[in-house]
Amino acid sequence: ILHPTHKAGNILDLLLTNRPESISNLQVAAPFGSSDHFSIHFDIAARLVSPTFTPFPLYSKADFDVINQYLLAVPWTTLFADCSTIDDIYSIFMEHCHYCIQTFVPRVTTPPKDRLPPHIVSMTNYLNSLIQKKSTPERLQKINRVSKDIVRETKKAAKNKEKRLLETAPNKGIFSYIGKSIKTARNIPPLKVNHSLKFADFEKGEAFANHFKSVFHDRKPHCLHLPTTDNTIPLFLPTQ
Repeated sequence: ILHPTHKAGNILDLLLTNRPESISNLQVAAPFGSSDHFSIHFDIAARLVSPTFTPFPLYSKADFDVINQYLLAVPWTTLFADCSTIDDIYSIFMEHCHYCIQTFVPRVTTPPKDRLPPHIVSMTNYLNSLIQKKSTPERLQKINRVSKDIVRETKKAAKNKEKRLLETAPNKGIFSYIGKSIKTARNIPPLKVNHSLKFADFEKGEAFANHFKSVFHDRKPHCLHLPTTDNTIPLFLPTQ
């Protein structure tokens, strides 16, 4: 980012991409909410792909009477007669089990539900529309007000959800919700630096720190090799 991204006039942000040709219309816009950091707007040239949902078996709707009749009709003794090992027997048994699942258990495709209540989704869409418009003092005040409303309503929705779980859900549902809330985010994968892999968090931090230090000593934007995982290409980093 080549323009100040903080109210104090400093440039504190980077835009990282492995496809610099797909980025255009980079702009520094109004802060989000009450933050003292400006927001960064840019367009990405990307192909939209319709989401796909993998079907899964709905065992609660399975026809277990038909499954029992099918399994009772299988000539197990004859099938197992030519088996020389327990693995052969197990393979034949599982083959028929999988056939039952594919034939007698319905499969459903359920898209993921929106985790936010509809009114919060509407408020978020309204906020995005405000941010995309030209920045004015009046619009900035409106952005701050809507941002605070979203934070308040999100906290309120979370409290209501927890209350419903405590009143109606079994212990398993409560523990599942708590587990998702405190689950640690996935760790950064190993980084490849100068043909060697860095696994420890300290080594990864040092690699990024050394890279950023070298970048901000050079005031000319150029293509740089950021420490990355496999299957990536050099990243374009506009420098201060």
